[in-house]
Amino acid sequence: MVLSKRLIRTHSVLGVAGLVVLIGACAASATTDGSGGATAAGGDDSFGGVTAGGDQGMGGTAGNGGTAAGTSGMGGVIGGTGGISGTAGASGSAGASGTAGASGSSGANGGVPPFLPCDIYAAQGTTCVAAHSTTRALFGAYAGKLYQVVRASDHATTDIGTLTTGGYADSAAQVAFCANTTCIITTIYDQSSQANHLTISSAGGAAGPDVGADASALPAMAGGHPVFGVYVKPGTGYRNVTAKGTARNGQPEGMYMVTSGKHVNDGCCFDYGNTEQPLPNDTGNGHMDAVYFGTRCEHPPCSGGGPWIAADLENGLFQGNGSNTANATVNFDVVTALLKNDGQKIFALKTGNAQAGELTTQYNGTLPTAAGYIPMSQEGGIVLGVGGDNSHWSAGDFYEGVMTYGYPTDAADAAVQANITSVGYVVPKYLEVLKTSETTAQTWKYTTATPPGSWNSTSFDDSAWQTGPGGFGTTGTPGAVIGTKWSSADIWLRRTFNPGNLTATQISNLLIRLHHDEDAEIYVNGVQAGAFAGYTSSYEFQPMTKAGESAIIVGVSNTLAVHCHQTGGGQYIDVGLSVLSL
Repeated sequence: MVLSKRLIRTHSVLGVAGLVVLIGACAASATTDGSGGATAAGGDDSFGGVTAGGDQGMGGTAGNGGTAAGTSGMGGVIGGTGGISGTAGASGSAGASGTAGASGSSGANGGVPPFLPCDIYAAQGTTCVAAHSTTRALFGAYAGKLYQVVRASDHATTDIGTLTTGGYADSAAQVAFCANTTCIITTIYDQSSQANHLTISSAGGAAGPDVGADASALPAMAGGHPVFGVYVKPGTGYRNVTAKGTARNGQPEGMYMVTSGKHVNDGCCFDYGNTEQPLPNDTGNGHMDAVYFGTRCEHPPCSGGGPWIAADLENGLFQGNGSNTANATVNFDVVTALLKNDGQKIFALKTGNAQAGELTTQYNGTLPTAAGYIPMSQEGGIVLGVGGDNSHWSAGDFYEGVMTYGYPTDAADAAVQANITSVGYVVPKYLEVLKTSETTAQTWKYTTATPPGSWNSTSFDDSAWQTGPGGFGTTGTPGAVIGTKWSSADIWLRRTFNPGNLTATQISNLLIRLHHDEDAEIYVNGVQAGAFAGYTSSYEFQPMTKAGESAIIVGVSNTLAVHCHQTGGGQYIDVGLSVLSL
C-alpha cells in the first residue's frame, strides 16, 4: 500500500492531503431461533469457530418438545477476524425431530470486550499503571482518548480516540483536522486509571525543552486500520513528572514498548519507562528503570552493530551486568522490547518480532553490581523518547507501551507478545532512489569556493570541481560518516542520478534522506526541493517540495545539487532520495 507523502512529512512545509480509507469489518447479525419438533428432546449445542483474539461463537440448541425454539448463536469477542460459523445443534431424539438450532454467528461483534495487554497483565496480578499508544486501546474496555494534536494554522487542538471500545485509533479524524496544515502530538493519554498522561518534556539537566512529534510523520497499519505512531527524532520527547501508582524505591515493575528496528541511532536515549520526578535531572545510579532501544553500546563489547535492547537504570544503558555479548542485534521492522525488574536483585530483557513469533530472552540475571543499583531507587516518573535528564539526541518510533506495578510472569509476557503480533502492524518501508553514504561512500563533485549562480542547473559545467566520497564534514560531528573532510564555512555539491521508471504516485511519495549540520538547500534539476535550517545529529527523512517532485524526469539523468552553510561547532552534509510505501 502506498500512502500520500503528506501523511508522513516531518516539517511544516507541506499540509495533510488525501483521504484515509478505513478498512472495516462487517459484523454478522444474530441468527434466528430454530423451530421445535413434536415432543423431541433437544440436541446438543454446537460451537462456532474461534476468532483471532476472540472466544468461540456458540450455536443454538435444537428444538425441545415441539415448543422451545433453538437459541441464537453468540458471536466471538470484538477484535476477532471472524470465526467459522458453528455447526447446527443435533436433531431431537424421538418423535418428529425438531428443526436444528441456528448456527453460531461469526466471531466479529458479540459484545464481549477483547482481552488486550493490560487485561492480560491484570489477570496475572500485575496491574498496568501506565498504558500509552497512538494506535490502539490497550484495555479491552477502553473507549477514550488516545492522544491530542495541535494544529499549526490556528493552534486549535483535538483529541483522537478509538473507533470502537477496545479498538484502533480514529486516524481519519486526525487527517481531517490537520488538512492543509501541520499538526504535532502534544499529549499521549494514559489509558490506565492513574491518568499518567505524557506531555512534551520541559528542559532538564542535560538539554533544553523538547518539541512534539509531527503527528503525520509515522503512518502505519494496525488491525487493518490506518494509524499513526510517534516519530521521535533528536529533540523530540515526552514525560510525566507527577506520575502516580508507579514503582518507587526498589518496588517491582515491568514495561514494554513496540518500536522500530530500522529508525534508530546511537544518541542518548530512546527510552520508555520509569524516570526521575519531579524534575528531569540525573539524581544518581538506580533512579531510573526504563527500556531502551537503539545502537548505543555503553558497556562494550556488544554483539554486532545493533540495535539492541537495554535497561536505562540511570548513568548506564545495561544489556546485563556490564558487557553482555549474548544480547543479540535485533533489526526486525517492528520490535517488541520488554524489561522487567524486581527492584532488589534481578532484571530481565526480552525482544521479539512484533509482527510474528515469540519473545527471546536476551538477559535474565543480577542487577548491575556497581554501586547504587542493588536495590533500585526508582522515582516513579515516566519518560518517552529521551533520557531521564532530558538527553534528547535519540531517534526511534513508538507505537504502544505499558508499565506495570509488580514483576510480570513469563506467561503474561508471552501472552502479551501473542496479542501484539495479532495486531498485524504494517510500517513504512523506504525504496532507495539515490543512496546516501551511511553504509557505502557515494561519489560527489564539490567545491568550497562560491560558484556562479547557475551552479545548481543541469547545464552547469562542474568539471573543474573536485571529486570525493561523501559524507562531507569533520570528525566528531554526531552521526556523521566522514568520507571527505570539510571544515570551511560553505560547501557546494553536485551529483547525477537516474530515478528509473518511477510512477507518478512514487514521485509524490519521494523523501529527502538528509543529515545536515548546519543550514542546507537542496535542488533537483535547478529547482529547490527543500531548505532546512539548523542541524540534525543523525540521518532523517524530510519532505520534498511539490516543485521538486515536478522537476524529476524519469528514465534519464537528473542533477541533485546541495549547498550547506556552517557557522560553528561540528559540521556535516550528506543527501539521498527514497520513496515511502506501506
